[in-house]
Amino acid sequence: MKNILKICVSLIIFGLAMNISVNAQDGDPTKSQMENVLKSFKNYRFGTINIYKVKNLSELRRALEAKEMADNPIKIDEKILEKFDNQMKTLVKGEVEAESSAIEIADQILNQGLPLPSTEELDQLVAYYVATKIGVKERYEHSYLITSRAAYGEVPEHIIGMLVSKKNISNMEKVLKNVSNDDIYTYDELKLFPLDSSFASENLYGLMEEVIVQRNYENRTLEAQGLGKTTWFTDRKYGVARSLSSKYLNTSDVQKFVRISEGQPGDMELKRNEVVLSPDLVSWRRYPLPGWDDGEGFIVDSFSYSNVALPEIGFELRYGMDEINFPSFWSERVSASAVWQGTKLGLILPTDGWAHLSKDVADQDRRLTHGGIGLTGSFDFPMKVIPKSGVFHFAGGVIFGDAEEASYKNRNLESSSFIFDNKEDSDFLVRYDAQLHYTFGMAVDYDYWLRFGLGATVYSMEMWNYQGTADEFEFKMNGSETIGGISGKVEFMKKSGTTPFGASIQYFDEALGTNIWLQIPIIDNTLAIRLDAKGYFVAFRDRHKWEDYSVIMPMVRLIVNF
Repeated sequence: MKNILKICVSLIIFGLAMNISVNAQDGDPTKSQMENVLKSFKNYRFGTINIYKVKNLSELRRALEAKEMADNPIKIDEKILEKFDNQMKTLVKGEVEAESSAIEIADQILNQGLPLPSTEELDQLVAYYVATKIGVKERYEHSYLITSRAAYGEVPEHIIGMLVSKKNISNMEKVLKNVSNDDIYTYDELKLFPLDSSFASENLYGLMEEVIVQRNYENRTLEAQGLGKTTWFTDRKYGVARSLSSKYLNTSDVQKFVRISEGQPGDMELKRNEVVLSPDLVSWRRYPLPGWDDGEGFIVDSFSYSNVALPEIGFELRYGMDEINFPSFWSERVSASAVWQGTKLGLILPTDGWAHLSKDVADQDRRLTHGGIGLTGSFDFPMKVIPKSGVFHFAGGVIFGDAEEASYKNRNLESSSFIFDNKEDSDFLVRYDAQLHYTFGMAVDYDYWLRFGLGATVYSMEMWNYQGTADEFEFKMNGSETIGGISGKVEFMKKSGTTPFGASIQYFDEALGTNIWLQIPIIDNTLAIRLDAKGYFVAFRDRHKWEDYSVIMPMVRLIVNF
């Protein structure tokens, strides 16, 4: 198989450059031959190859910069600054930024009449400012994959090589016209470039294969071959779908699923906190800075964003039992939960709080009540034993103690007309509820994210009323029902655009729970207003005694990132 592959690569190289002499009988082009072909931009014009520009470079940058740090024999340490005065540090920093050589820097030190440090100390100081400059300005800006020619609608079979560049320019020809050998990675070099366990692949070739499979690229073949931009000659392909799960499901994959459910369309750059304020939801999330530990310290990836990962910690005060289609205030349930990673765990509070707003403001017919304190939880977790599996979602709660009389009914127990032991005058309490869904996600054209869930949901509803006579009575349970069955949910989010939006619909117990939202940015990545409308509709049966046929709960949310 290896020989066959190398023969194929040789033939492709022959098609790339007719003037390159490759021994077809051996079938093994040398590294220098490969580099000589790949470094010359004019060779791309007539080659039977595809050229893909990698769109998201975060993982590739991390791999290449980790190797740069490992290959650097000079230890980078801020303590080196303590050995020099400000004049020396300013001079060396300026020369490094001007891309002066070590000899030129030494000459400038002598020309300024400053004492020349030892070679080792000067190398350390220069290396410090070089590392600082790379961290701020000279990151890898471009990566191009040279692959075998793929049939229309298919992915290429082989990656021939990869070219990278730190040039911060958009013109592809200028980027690729003079590529150094150090910035060219042949097939063998990609295979022999090991990656640690924090990556989804064992080597750089596998990481680039993921780029191809996930379609994290722009096809620049036509442009590179002198025909202009691809879109001039081919219609843009819409509706291209890809899974939100990588080969080895990680926390970043889980976060994509959670963002769809939470309705979080924005990439928060390096801001770590998000606060949501509304009458039925108070929420705070703190996200980790993106980056990696290189063994010497934590390196911040300034090209990534914080909410690419699950939150480190958070808190929320929330109304609602969306799992059983009881939204917002109408549920009469308020809970306070701690948040970390894909987990929420907290208490159901023994109060209906300000749920009266659903009557006073939204004019809803309230039917439920609250009880004692309870426990609630929500978990989004993968089953890593299943490659490229989806994310399981579990949510539920249970209340302890007796139900409280619904105060909004204003019963007059002293009235001679009041009927005790009247089942028609019951207050309803959800004793427990639980839902388990297996969910999978997909992105269409990168901007449209969907999460599909299928599983089962169950809850227990208790009926409480006054029983006895006018002389002796008490408020107690007078029956219960358990409702359960198959449930399914579809959630949608449009990420980009001036006003991101989303929607969801859930089927359970022959009823539909819905949510639609629109987010209006006020200050980009800092302040936004979101308009929500949650509700449910009894669609395929008569309503239960504790239900209305339909409920709509509009809401306004203020979202702050800092």
